[in-house]
Amino acid sequence: MTLLASCGSAEPAPASGQMPDRAREFSQADKQAALALSIGNVQALSAETSAYDRSLLCSIALESIYTQLSESGQLDTAMVNAIDQVRTVYNNRVQQLGAAENKTTSEIAAEREQRAQEIPEQSERGQLAIGCLRAMT
Repeated sequence: MTLLASCGSAEPAPASGQMPDRAREFSQADKQAALALSIGNVQALSAETSAYDRSLLCSIALESIYTQLSESGQLDTAMVNAIDQVRTVYNNRVQQLGAAENKTTSEIAAEREQRAQEIPEQSERGQLAIGCLRAMT
């Protein structure tokens, strides 16, 4: 009993079906943790990064997810084709935006390789891919 009591809040719980009198305020750390856990809401895709960087990250993430899902047979052909189309859009954006920044094809490839090594986890790439798909809508 003592252990359970020590885990609770000092404030009494509202009666069933009632809302508390005041809304809970969340600290900046709480908000950052919630953002980090939110699927598809990835800080790496924020407006603070360049369109080239966002497109490069999306291209990497979608390539990874496309390869994984098409090889596993977990999605039907239509879904795999849809992901492939979005992947192609981001690949084209990377080339266009890179050229606009006077990057050579080899520079783009080197940056792609470097960024891919920075996000080795499939789960993180999956979250990025979801964020990229959301950005398309």
